[in-house]
Amino acid sequence: MKRLHFTVLALAACSAKATKNSLKSTAADSGSPDPIAGSDTGELSDTGELSDTGDDGDTGEIEAVTPLHRGLWVWDAAIAGDDEKTEALLNLAESNQINALYLSADPVGYSLEGAVGRYQDFIEKAHTRSIKVFAMSGYGWFTLPCDAGYAGQPTCWDEGWGLYQTIADSGLAFDGIMDDSEPASVAPLSFDEAYQQRARWHIDFLKGIKSRIGGMSLYHASPAWLDDRPPITMEDGAEAKTLNAWIADVVDVNALMSYRDTATAIMDVAATELATGPTLLGVELNDAGEGGHVDFSEEGAAAMLIEIEAIEEAQSDNPNFMGTMIHDYGALKPG
Repeated sequence: MKRLHFTVLALAACSAKATKNSLKSTAADSGSPDPIAGSDTGELSDTGELSDTGDDGDTGEIEAVTPLHRGLWVWDAAIAGDDEKTEALLNLAESNQINALYLSADPVGYSLEGAVGRYQDFIEKAHTRSIKVFAMSGYGWFTLPCDAGYAGQPTCWDEGWGLYQTIADSGLAFDGIMDDSEPASVAPLSFDEAYQQRARWHIDFLKGIKSRIGGMSLYHASPAWLDDRPPITMEDGAEAKTLNAWIADVVDVNALMSYRDTATAIMDVAATELATGPTLLGVELNDAGEGGHVDFSEEGAAAMLIEIEAIEEAQSDNPNFMGTMIHDYGALKPG
């Protein structure tokens, strides 16, 4: 089925609507001033406040506005360093009010030749347009210790920790880490049968990332069904909580894969996480192969963006709502 490609221009009203929903956890990391929405006659003071110097004589001060976080998953690591591909991605992001990119950063994490220079160029171009860039990686096997004993296990959390530490030590001005290590994607039978142990290992892996990336923010992609699983303890006889609650204790933002095709349904599956801690709500534009209610592959990007705006409006007073994220660039770009 042909997917309708849709782009929208930024509107001042959208910036105003986002005033209460700035992503505080990453605003300071970018090193660039927050975008300001408002009068052409306003002036930015040294304190970061926009002073009204209009002709009406009102000298009141207007609080600076930071647009809501709207992110896009970008798996193509070859974009960094390619001027034409970089320009196409950034143009698409701007036209769809996307102000954060989760860019595959494995070339940096594995110290590939020339990677730092390529990513530095990309980050600088994105920041010039007030678009944040998160170093994205992840692998289900990263969530297991090296002595887990699973047949055919190709790697373990040591490799994952090393990858993220290399990214953190690269000196690149990433705006944070986006980890997409999903434990249920590997040895799924074990994940069900030994759920408590696998969940504990998963939390230990996230804690290990956090301890190795310095002051960088840690975002983690997680499924929306974790709150349906039994509570687990990190130690025998200790406090029991669902895995999504333990994740919220460790990461800065829970990037929830709340894949449904209406705003109401998306917010419904994310209700527990939105009540627990800072959360991004994700939408899927690809065909997920799980039924038409899960993604926007049939409705298309135009319908998806309408639902995103409905979510932003409905969650405008929720301090835990950090914004939305779109999966992915391959599905959103023309052609």
